Amino acid sequence: MIILGYIFVSILIFWAVLVIYLNDFSVPSKLTGEFTSVLIVFPHPDDEAKSMAGTIKKFTDQGIKVTLLLFSKGERGTPDASEDLTLKKIRSKEAKVSAKILGVRLIHEDFGDGVLPKKRTKLTSYLQKIIAKQKPDLVITYDKSGLYGHPDHIVVSEIITDLHKKLKKSFKLWYISFPEKILAGKKLPTHMADNPDFAKHRKHPNMKIWIGHRFITKSKVIGAYKSQFPSYERGLVVPVPNVILWSLFPWEYFHEVKESL
Repeated sequence: MIILGYIFVSILIFWAVLVIYLNDFSVPSKLTGEFTSVLIVFPHPDDEAKSMAGTIKKFTDQGIKVTLLLFSKGERGTPDASEDLTLKKIRSKEAKVSAKILGVRLIHEDFGDGVLPKKRTKLTSYLQKIIAKQKPDLVITYDKSGLYGHPDHIVVSEIITDLHKKLKKSFKLWYISFPEKILAGKKLPTHMADNPDFAKHRKHPNMKIWIGHRFITKSKVIGAYKSQFPSYERGLVVPVPNVILWSLFPWEYFHEVKESL
């Protein structure tokens, strides 16, 4: 029993060291209780999973109304980004499971995967109507780098950022963000970028949200997107079981847009 105790303590210490090493303690923490209505906008099913599922669950646990708006069915969610129309139905079902786990209202549109830059005008008009109807006090999406230069991510960010300015900042705008040390541990699919200089538009986190035990919910949401497991596995530098991996990240990071745009 003593040996088992030493092993347990050693594992716990090793886990704590990894948490300290992998997270950025220079980024200030942020409370979330000030909001009443949150609109989260992403191009694809599963964009919400690894980036901010814990924060979404924290919002809904606090009684905040959360709407998740997805613009495509994710038919290009293959490891090489080739089109597979059978994924539309599969990923739609996965998104519904994710929404149920997180307790959010899901709006799932089909503007096409990989073609959103060609539909900027339609998307802008659609988003204006959604914002007018939902009246969110917070909107969350990608920054203008699209994380790894994905054109769909970038156009959605640009549209929302422009609306934020046009509507005179009637809502707060957050971009999902990651500290450099976390990005260094990811194999991002940068081959999907049209602009090789996308990283110049990346915003560094200026706040973090404590999700604590909600990493368990986050791992369940990620697990709901079984069709994306091949892509997930390619994105890991070292293969680690899902729930263990996300236990190392009890915070999620964001950039709150404050500067003049």
